[in-house]
Amino acid sequence: MTSRATTSAARALALLTALCAASCDKKGEDTQTATASSSSSSSSSSSSSSSASDSATTAAAELRWYSTCGDPVCSGYGGPWDGVAACGAIKEGDPCDQAGAECDFQSECNARLICADADPKLGPGGCPISRAAFKKDIDYLDAEARASAYRDLLGLRLATYSYRGRGDGKRHLGIILDDHERGIWADPANDRIDLYGYSSLAIAGVQAQADELSELRGQLHALQRELSELRAETARCRP
Repeated sequence: MTSRATTSAARALALLTALCAASCDKKGEDTQTATASSSSSSSSSSSSSSSASDSATTAAAELRWYSTCGDPVCSGYGGPWDGVAACGAIKEGDPCDQAGAECDFQSECNARLICADADPKLGPGGCPISRAAFKKDIDYLDAEARASAYRDLLGLRLATYSYRGRGDGKRHLGIILDDHERGIWADPANDRIDLYGYSSLAIAGVQAQADELSELRGQLHALQRELSELRAETARCRP
């Protein structure tokens, strides 16, 4: 009886030992897996951080100095301007690191250099581009449309003014955007007018006047013919 109990106890002890060993092995595997996972996650996070840093560096490296449009008609340097430093040795195309920063290179057209990731002259609200290849939905103005533009031109309110922040006190002649924000040549989103459209309005006015003059000349010629015919008829009626 004692021998049987001893044997049963030995078997139980062996089974318990095996179970403990299996459990320890499992824990070891879980620990190794967790460690590997943590290492992989850390590596992935480090890689992502490095990627983000590289992207930021690349984005910063893509910033360059570009010139702005300046005045539509070059009439001489009007600066310096408050809050805009001189460019010094900075040239267009040089890299920069602060988007939106500006400097003054004393342009005769009052253009400046601006730090950006693309040339602002080619974007919306930039300098006018006249080639058909850059345009779509082209509609030429007919006589009626030119007459309408002419009426708009006659309705413009001209004013003289000086610019804030300029120390020269120079007076300018033009319009105030607030009075004409609905015009097709207005650019209220950028606090200015589309000078190309504005000047084209004057062209439309000249063309409308030419149309009127042509019509009036036609009427004048018709009246002159009638007058000549009446004179001829009168001459025949004389005794």
